[in-house]
Amino acid sequence: RGPRGIEKAEQLFALSREFDAQTDVDLQCLSHSIKHAHQLPDHDFLCVNLRPTTLLNTPIQHLLLRCLRRGLSGGISIDLSHQWMMGDPGKLAPMIGQLREAGIEVGLDQVGFGRASLEALLVIGPTVIKTDPRLVIGLANDRAKARILERMVAVARSQQVKLIAVGLERDADVIAARDLGVEYGQGFRIGELVER
Repeated sequence: RGPRGIEKAEQLFALSREFDAQTDVDLQCLSHSIKHAHQLPDHDFLCVNLRPTTLLNTPIQHLLLRCLRRGLSGGISIDLSHQWMMGDPGKLAPMIGQLREAGIEVGLDQVGFGRASLEALLVIGPTVIKTDPRLVIGLANDRAKARILERMVAVARSQQVKLIAVGLERDADVIAARDLGVEYGQGFRIGELVER
């Protein structure tokens, strides 16, 4: 047998870093997601994560062409991975403006810890915010996390932003997030958030 293939996303990302191919991998993932989104049962709205550097390294017209070929009945959100946010988020503002003018929403992923999160929120002005999973995992037993998430819910409502709690893996955390006013979630127990 030949060498084993890539089995986990982490392996792909590690290889893309090693060979300086992160932008290429991001763009291939974007194209693949858009191409196959119509096969999903609920394909009205598609969220795709990109590194901020992909936005900076890709001509905006090239990115728009990929997004506008989507063939979806609903919209698309480009969610910038906060963990990859480096330097001045203001450099992203021109590209974000053009995406919005084309009807593409912009979200921010893995928000919840650090000054950079606040700066990115102010500069990017996302329409979708996904929490850092570390903020949600163990939420039911951590009052400090609950206070942070409660404030995020208040900010999201005041700005009319969708807040998605990422990392809902236990029933207790689903219930705690729901009780704090979280309307959207991601994780193995998300069904519980909808049903209860």
